[in-house]
Amino acid sequence: MDHRFCIQALFFSIALGTLSSGHAQEQEYLPPRADVGPSASPAATASTAPAAAKSPLTLERSLGFTKGARLPLAAGTADVLSTYVGLQQAGLKEGNSLINTSNWGLAGLFVLKVGLVYYADQQPPETRKPILKATSGFWTLGAVNNLLLIAGASNPVSLASGIVAGIYAYYAEGRILEEEDRAAAGRLLQSTAEPAAAPQKRAAVQIRYLYDKPAETAEPVEASPPPQPTAEPAPAPPKRAAVEIRRHYDTF
Repeated sequence: MDHRFCIQALFFSIALGTLSSGHAQEQEYLPPRADVGPSASPAATASTAPAAAKSPLTLERSLGFTKGARLPLAAGTADVLSTYVGLQQAGLKEGNSLINTSNWGLAGLFVLKVGLVYYADQQPPETRKPILKATSGFWTLGAVNNLLLIAGASNPVSLASGIVAGIYAYYAEGRILEEEDRAAAGRLLQSTAEPAAAPQKRAAVQIRYLYDKPAETAEPVEASPPPQPTAEPAPAPPKRAAVEIRRHYDTF
């Protein structure tokens, strides 16, 4: 790993210069304004459009990191692990004298890289994006260089391969950040857009033409009263012998 740190530092400075010059030409990404129907009033359009444009983009996070921070974290982890494995090989040594090559030193280096990614991930887009892209490219360069040296490749081959991998990771991180912005802008647009007005209900008039045959008139028929039920005559009482007792009270 001789002279690796010097060459990587040179590449890192070139990458930062490219970032600073290219970032000055970038335009701020604003979510597209929702289409406004013909029935919307100009006042409503003027009030909703600026609100949607000025609303900040909310990025989804997992364990405190966004999707754009995954590649820098993976590259930093691979760089530290490959450095640890390379130090166990005979004939390989760390070219950067500022790095503590002990186990605790490498653990502290890993924590430092994670902290840098976390800090950059919390910054505004104009600061966040350049740091995440630069760390992705630089740490990928170091990881690929270390792995090829462990595999027995020569210094020029490992360094050239690391530079190619670092450039690829740099632009891959840029694409990830763009996709992340588009997804956040879509969520913002859905949350700020007014719901579509319900169609007006129109009374459906159904005209029916009824051609009925006129009814025939008939003479009214008097209805006879219902037959009264005839009561059966009561049975005659039984004849009883009438015994008339007459008492004559004759006076003498």
